[in-house]
Amino acid sequence: MSSQRRGGRPVRIWFQRATEAADSTGEMIETWSDLFDMWAFIRPASGGGERWLQNNEYQETVWDFSGRWDSRMETLTNADRIRWGDRVLELVTIDNFDQMGRDAKLRAREVVAG
Repeated sequence: MSSQRRGGRPVRIWFQRATEAADSTGEMIETWSDLFDMWAFIRPASGGGERWLQNNEYQETVWDFSGRWDSRMETLTNADRIRWGDRVLELVTIDNFDQMGRDAKLRAREVVAG
């Protein structure tokens, strides 16, 4: 498959998972840790748009990622996220596209407060 059809040049992304731990005052805080990384082709799945949530405007863009399947992806859930450069995206779908452990397709949502 040509790189044009797959979305241009591959980018490096990291999968992250949240954990909770007590800080020095005993208050529970959420921290995100990198699980593993992968090289993926990326393209926008939607042009994005402005939306309102609880009287606050925000921008949303949905991105499609494709790359090599990694067996560690089987442990990912929608509670995990993708870090791409300085962007953080909510993981929407994870698909072992060919069902043979070769190709992965992922969809993630980027939400930015307006």
